[in-house]
Amino acid sequence: MLIEVPPQVEVFPLGKSRAYHVKHFRKPKFDFLWHAHPELELTYVLRGSGVRYVGGSIQPFREGDLCLSGSHVPHGYGAHPHCDSGAEWIVLQFSAHAWGQSFWQLPENKPVASLFKNAKRGIHFQGAAAARCGDLLKGICEESPARVSGLSRVLGLLETLADCRDVYYLNERESCLIEHPDSRLETVLRWVENNAGNEIDQAEVARMVGMSPAVFSRFFRHKTGRVFTRHVNELRLARACVSLLRGPRSINEIALESGFNNLANFNRRFLEIVGVTPRDYRASREVQGATRH
Repeated sequence: MLIEVPPQVEVFPLGKSRAYHVKHFRKPKFDFLWHAHPELELTYVLRGSGVRYVGGSIQPFREGDLCLSGSHVPHGYGAHPHCDSGAEWIVLQFSAHAWGQSFWQLPENKPVASLFKNAKRGIHFQGAAAARCGDLLKGICEESPARVSGLSRVLGLLETLADCRDVYYLNERESCLIEHPDSRLETVLRWVENNAGNEIDQAEVARMVGMSPAVFSRFFRHKTGRVFTRHVNELRLARACVSLLRGPRSINEIALESGFNNLANFNRRFLEIVGVTPRDYRASREVQGATRH
């Protein structure tokens, strides 16, 4: 499930004297912010579920999700509308340039340098290695950035991430790197994020950003490489994937909640975009969960 759009450009307080910045968030829900920044970013979800956007990928996430976004790769997290357990996550931003280019060219650092390059596609870490890295990240969060031991922990975490083999690349190729935002598209994406469960009129969205339907259609396709309805369907299906894993609710109920007007349309779009039926998706993930336990 893909999307390529210019996000907001975010500036973090690293400065020239800071190699990394870590923060522990606790909020009622994830705040959707489609953005990019020069630093690489590692995000570990402790509580909550929803839809994760990285580069051109739109996928569901839940507790234990660990994802690395490369420098200037657009990304964002949207809360599932019915996730009422709150949200908690840790974000580590770091700049490879803080160590100097020659540092990463040392033979022993080549695996980490390769990790940075692959992060331009977005990397999702899975399995026991992801849980171990999550624990390392929690330890870094408890350490003062001013301490040398904190920096050594970051380097240790990067080495552990580079050694992980149970990984999934979120995009088939390097994501479009973004340095300049487009406020009109940001407005559209945020509105769709907030209204995906309701009926969406493309002409109404076009008026919202001062365009005719025809001009908006060309604008959205030019910016994203796909038609507007495809983006809406992918977001709805990613949320449906979260719902399918949250409990034994009927597939018909999940389809209607996700914004599809009938079960047949939902099943057809799910198979087309996700690649399996909703029933098979739920069954396969339940088997995976049982295997991990």
